[in-house]
Amino acid sequence: LGNLGATETLDIDDANVLTGTLSENCVITMPSGLTSGVAISFSMRLTNSGAFTATFTGVLWAGARAPTITTSGVDWLTFVTLDGGTTWDGFISGQDMS
Repeated sequence: LGNLGATETLDIDDANVLTGTLSENCVITMPSGLTSGVAISFSMRLTNSGAFTATFTGVLWAGARAPTITTSGVDWLTFVTLDGGTTWDGFISGQDMS
């Protein structure tokens, strides 16, 4: 994905592992319009080049709390949907990878 701007829409048509770098605060729109009734997942390696935030739209997190992205570090996130991308379950796979 390269550097992520203020808003980004994710596309997983060609890949199930995405990489991107936060270079400013970013609102990330999840993929939608996918096949419903089957599990679809992807992982994202997210690098934070500063003290930026990432807000993921349509994602349910454990305890209804989105994770805090590591400041100036690398996090892995995994997302799963069963309803074609209407809602996504989000998980921190690894945080502050170093």
